Amino acid sequence: MNKKLVATILLTLFLISVPSMAFMIFKSESPSSYSASSANDNVVEENSTVDNSIRESDLSSVACASNNISEENLALDNIILAFDQLTFQGEWLGFHMGPAPATNPPPTTEHFQGIARSPRTGIPPIFYAMRSGNKDNPDYYGSIMVVQMNSRPQHGERLRSNRLSKAEETPDTKPPSIDACIKNIPFSEYGHVGGIQMVGDILAVPLEDKIDNPALPEGKVVFYDCSEPTNPVKLTYELNTPSHKIGVVGITKLPDGYFLLVMSWGDSKDLDFYRSSKKSFFDAGFNFTLVSSISEDYLNDLEANHFWEFGKNSPQSLNFVTQKDGKVFLVGSRNSSPLAPVVNGEDQMYLWEVVNFNATQKPNVKGVRGEIHKMLSCPESLVEWSMQSNFAASGGVYISPSGELLYYSTHHWGETWVKMAELRHIYVSRTGTCGPQFRENHLGGPIYVIEPWVMMFQHDNFRGISVTMDFRDQDLDNYNDFKGLDGINGFSDDLTSFIWCGPPGSVLRIYDDDNYDPDGDAGYLECPGTGSVVLVHDVRNLPSMVSWLGDEISEKDFNDEATSARIFWKPVQATADLKPDTLNLKSMGKWITCYIEIPEDLNVGNIDVSTVMLNETVPVSLLKVPAPEPIPAEIGDYDSDGIPDLMVKFDRTMASELILSEDITHGNVTLTITGWLFDRTQFEGTDTIRVLLPGDPNRDALLTYPT
Repeated sequence: MNKKLVATILLTLFLISVPSMAFMIFKSESPSSYSASSANDNVVEENSTVDNSIRESDLSSVACASNNISEENLALDNIILAFDQLTFQGEWLGFHMGPAPATNPPPTTEHFQGIARSPRTGIPPIFYAMRSGNKDNPDYYGSIMVVQMNSRPQHGERLRSNRLSKAEETPDTKPPSIDACIKNIPFSEYGHVGGIQMVGDILAVPLEDKIDNPALPEGKVVFYDCSEPTNPVKLTYELNTPSHKIGVVGITKLPDGYFLLVMSWGDSKDLDFYRSSKKSFFDAGFNFTLVSSISEDYLNDLEANHFWEFGKNSPQSLNFVTQKDGKVFLVGSRNSSPLAPVVNGEDQMYLWEVVNFNATQKPNVKGVRGEIHKMLSCPESLVEWSMQSNFAASGGVYISPSGELLYYSTHHWGETWVKMAELRHIYVSRTGTCGPQFRENHLGGPIYVIEPWVMMFQHDNFRGISVTMDFRDQDLDNYNDFKGLDGINGFSDDLTSFIWCGPPGSVLRIYDDDNYDPDGDAGYLECPGTGSVVLVHDVRNLPSMVSWLGDEISEKDFNDEATSARIFWKPVQATADLKPDTLNLKSMGKWITCYIEIPEDLNVGNIDVSTVMLNETVPVSLLKVPAPEPIPAEIGDYDSDGIPDLMVKFDRTMASELILSEDITHGNVTLTITGWLFDRTQFEGTDTIRVLLPGDPNRDALLTYPT
């Protein structure tokens, strides 16, 4: 009998014995979590077809590595709001095991326990996944898996699913082979690796269940310098606990510059806070000192008010998050079933505020949010749901360069590949907008671009099962026929509400029939992009900006009729003229100048100069270096054709390095200029220039040098 069948039988028996569980699986979190109130001016409550264009280049790519974040995490504007507006359902990711040993299903004890995402950008995203071993098999020791997601964008923001396929349903869709563990770092002396957290480039890892060495401490926290993300280097300092194990740790830097570390142990009946003696791990004499132990009586009170849990279903992650006003919070997650993942319960998240954390105080926590249900499974049939990740295994906070809260989780085990989930803001961005998103002082790209997307829901007011379709990914899965999505009938005839965001010039269409047939009985819905989020709470009561196009039945009958959807988007065509016409790739010149014309009705003066990019990689130059003297971006009529143009400059060295990185040394090169207007309309133009290297006067790649 195969393992999948065993798991199915166990789950079915459990649902029969506990009928309420069948309802629990479909239960959504409180609608308030998706509230549009939040004083977000960019969310549209009251609501020209263009040609579709799918561009192969990734608008999200960046050219250089991020700031040296070192030993400090990014802070959020409003943690409670960000927590409340995380999606109810995960977006599915995965990676291959690579050199790491398999983690086999129960009754073996190997499992994943802890996950953290590196803050570094400009490289493929890096995760650190903790793999615990088998007490009965010393060869299955604990380890750190260094995971590199080569198929995902490098901007440091939301990753999107890497498991979309028309040929297979999500439970059977493997990630690309290039998304894999690339290094396995073993702990031969300890079998269990717990919940983890990073503070900047420093990774804190708790170890317990020592192997064959009574002299070792019962628990210890080891620290790694991950400033070279694919090559973590263990630091000399360790925090040892001779008399007790350590299940979970979290770490942050406080407003006063010192570090605060939290650990739970003893079935989470003990919660301890440690404060550092120095402001850097690299300062002489750095160590941690125990400053507060939370009493079991206090934790009992938290449990009674649904803000804590003990035992095997206690929080498996505790991650600090700091707020820009200096407040400090903890985010945790767990599964409600002590038998998870064999008998699954609810995957739940918690939020606590940390109080009394100054130098002379004893830190403590107070509950803010408790038992917030998240959906980490997807439908596979009428009676079977496929677990895609599990908070009994791992959970981990990540703050993106634009200040978004993301949360990650893995499945409990993986023999050849591992399932993951990503929870993100319900509007993708807390700004409630698409198009360029600005990131303060971020060298990995001052902006990144959110392309059009739609999130479709089973019930009104954004409840129930959801399906997210991104413009870039809309040809990768069965969005042309919802019956091919997950479940026995997929998402066909299920849609009742949706959230949509697209820039001006984009259009969303949701069709009654498959394959985008506009002539179905219920017709189709059409909604133009505005640059901001559009909320359609119920398709039976459409806002004014959403059109129903059909003639056989009432628009109110479009409910539970949708079978396909498509986003149409093409940037406004601009004219770009690059100077010089011939570029010496090794010249000492400073700039490449570009003159941009757009259709006169859009007004070239409305271009947001800071969004202009060369090949979506080289940003427009705005300041001279080293002197902070502005570089002019002028409106004129360079070619005297009566149409105003915008003159901008790009760094010549960066442009030359970009061309050389494509192994181009001579001949004609077509470069693309992109940018955005202040109303979030995108434009795009191209120009062809000739390039050569020094010593190539004939421009034939045959170099000639003086003798």
